[in-house]
Amino acid sequence: MRTLTMEAGVEWAVRHELPKQAAETVGGWIRASAPNGCASPALASAVAGELGAAISAPANRYGVVPDLGALGRLEPHPAALAIGEAMLGLDAVTPASMDEWDAFEDLDGLAHDPIAAPLLEQAKRDARGQAGAFARMIGALSGLMVKRAVLGAPRGWDCGEVSARLITGANGKPLWFRKVTRPAAWNMRGEVTATCEVEVDGRNDKTQRPHDNAYRKHELTPDPLTVALARAEWQLWRAALDVIWEDAYDEALAHGVK
Repeated sequence: MRTLTMEAGVEWAVRHELPKQAAETVGGWIRASAPNGCASPALASAVAGELGAAISAPANRYGVVPDLGALGRLEPHPAALAIGEAMLGLDAVTPASMDEWDAFEDLDGLAHDPIAAPLLEQAKRDARGQAGAFARMIGALSGLMVKRAVLGAPRGWDCGEVSARLITGANGKPLWFRKVTRPAAWNMRGEVTATCEVEVDGRNDKTQRPHDNAYRKHELTPDPLTVALARAEWQLWRAALDVIWEDAYDEALAHGVK
């Protein structure tokens, strides 16, 4: 009897067993990115959109690039096939939508910081623009599991504590900003017909001091939007592990894996 954790079981299936399954004859092509000379089928399957130059590779039904050296002489372990089928079942699951998913939950303490609070609210508004990235994670959970089986677990909460700090330049000193009005449109006679307000460097080059209307700005670091997406990915990955093991456990146990 072979004993594996949920995470190790998925890694074993994706990295060592599922590449023994041949590619589908119809369709079954994936876009993957991998370093030049990459010889690992699992890695080619896992790093789509993550690394290197894009390549195209035939994938089997589990979204894994077959190991040509194993085809015809080695068969995937039945327990690994059960895990693979459970992974495919994830794509039929409908997790919470972006609007319902509160990946900022643990950052709500910033709401009591007068400097950080408006920055956090802006990050939440910006998250609406990242709905596509969130939807891709939700819509392809099997692909997420393949990727994480090779690249490792998502960082999740290991992204550092989010806090507000002054925006600084390359020399480490806080930067100054100011807003000025600039022409935005002209008529045929060259007359300005519209203006816009833009943010520019607030330091006076002549006096080497900030302008009277200059101000400093804060930013949240690390980027809370990046942290929120990382946490959302971790939660999806962790919940998917439970589903996979629940769906595949009996079959895996019958073939000597628990």
